[in-house]
Amino acid sequence: MLTGACSKAPNLEDVESPELQCVPRGLGAEGLGTEWQSFAGHVYTCVVLDPDGIPALEIIGVSVPGLDQSRSAPRPLILLPGGRMVGRLPYQYPQDAGRSVRLRFEAWHHGIPERIGIGLADTVAPSSLMWNGERRVYETQH
Repeated sequence: MLTGACSKAPNLEDVESPELQCVPRGLGAEGLGTEWQSFAGHVYTCVVLDPDGIPALEIIGVSVPGLDQSRSAPRPLILLPGGRMVGRLPYQYPQDAGRSVRLRFEAWHHGIPERIGIGLADTVAPSSLMWNGERRVYETQH
């Protein structure tokens, strides 16, 4: 089940991260594994809505202002409705090591984005995750 909130994005093909509203995860780190436990009070959830306003993905991550970089937080999870993990973001969201991270959800097909574009401030080449329909997971685009 998806938790959290997101403002409804305009009815467009692509949804960029400013439309996402992340909220503290009511369950904290419950059910996420041991690597998440020391961050239990800082776990957030974001719901990605499809162009029709229906929950498509959930992103669960850690947001700790001024996080000591020697203390590595787990990378954000990408989940389908129902809770099945289908990938991880390569960077913390909405900031990674003090740099802003922007997400762009593109090429919607069957209720999910086929591509998640990822922009990191001060980085020339953006990266992206592509939906692998056979494996039903997001993979780094090469």
